[in-house]
Amino acid sequence: MNAFDHIYDMVSCVFYREKYLNNQLEGPLTDLKRLSDNLAASREQYKSVSGGVTERSRKLAEIADDLESLKGWNLLYFLRI
Repeated sequence: MNAFDHIYDMVSCVFYREKYLNNQLEGPLTDLKRLSDNLAASREQYKSVSGGVTERSRKLAEIADDLESLKGWNLLYFLRI
């Protein structure tokens, strides 16, 4: 066997091993891509929902503060009478 044949056999062996590995990994990589897309969508949905909760919590705290100030004002009003 000459050097050219030896190199050709080695390249062929590497090529077929690469093809085998690509075939073996195709399914898991497809699953990984799908799961990664699902995770990104879930994160975006969480960000959207949690932002709404934060805004509602801020508004609720503001209303509670206004209510407390009104309660204090009403108490002072009734104490003057």
